Amino acid sequence: MILEVYIILLIVTIALFFTAFFTKYVILWALTSIMSAVLILSSWDIEYYMYQYNATIYSYSPTIIHLSYGYMSGIGVALFGLSLVLLFFDIYNDNMKK
Repeated sequence: MILEVYIILLIVTIALFFTAFFTKYVILWALTSIMSAVLILSSWDIEYYMYQYNATIYSYSPTIIHLSYGYMSGIGVALFGLSLVLLFFDIYNDNMKK
């Protein structure tokens, strides 16, 4: 996954997390869990482009750099765990009120 797309997905997931925390909607918890699972799976291979001069064609050509960061998947795991715990808490809390 491209680094910029990963950062945008992370911002959307955190925004969903806080929105679900304050509104207590179960569907937002489910969406947060799905988005954080996507972040966990996609953080193993982060890539970005660096342009390098190629003397044979007299122009710059893109070179893909692949990186893997452990803390990126850790953020996704933390969001996934918290969203699942709070999802079940809201489900059972709604059922106990009735």
